[in-house]
Amino acid sequence: MSVEFEKAKQQLQAMDRIHLEDRARQMMEVYEPPIGGMEFGIGRSRGLAKIETEEELKNTALEMSTDFLWNQATTCYVYGNFQACIILLATMLEAALDLKLRIAGLSKEFEKTYPRPEDRTLGRLLRFCESKEVLRSEFVKDGWRVNDLRIDAVHLKSGRKIMQGALTPDTSDLDEIQFFKNVEELKGRPVEVNEKEGWMTGDGVIFGIDFQRHRYYIVYKFKAGAREALERTRNVIQAIQETI
Repeated sequence: MSVEFEKAKQQLQAMDRIHLEDRARQMMEVYEPPIGGMEFGIGRSRGLAKIETEEELKNTALEMSTDFLWNQATTCYVYGNFQACIILLATMLEAALDLKLRIAGLSKEFEKTYPRPEDRTLGRLLRFCESKEVLRSEFVKDGWRVNDLRIDAVHLKSGRKIMQGALTPDTSDLDEIQFFKNVEELKGRPVEVNEKEGWMTGDGVIFGIDFQRHRYYIVYKFKAGAREALERTRNVIQAIQETI
């Protein structure tokens, strides 16, 4: 089905209007405390003009990939793509830990331990870093938690539950649920409310009513997991930055 260009722009403008306040709140969550965005930079200390060897080129490429993935992940968070945010953060940690091993002179040993590139997973990178004491245990623990969140986000392994006494859909610990007492409180959320016409609809979230407690609720799928993944990833990246 084809969509006219002008009509497509109008639809996007309508979606942006509905989501604007929620996205502004999510941007504040990313920057307060600052855990993403333009202040991030894992390397870039040498500058492109100082690249002279193939190893320096690989390191710079990893630095740029890490920065790119970080900004993509934080953008996903602001725009409500929380599942994608978690997956991108795990991918970014792989690149950052690979860079850390190269700078520490341990990349060849890691590659020898796992000759096949597809076997050099985040979990094995973390286990290797732990065995070589490349990172302190608390930061390795943060990395493992991000890996667990990624597995949950990809394979939906998180235990599902029904909130006691509320007619909510199945949720997991990765989700965030917000409750509202009246329709007025829903304004500015990704919910379109037309009080004159007597209707409302959710856009990009799960919206419902808790009839027992006489309140509305919105389920932001994977938001709590994404928030935790951002905070724990920040811890690992800061630890790597301090040693580069």
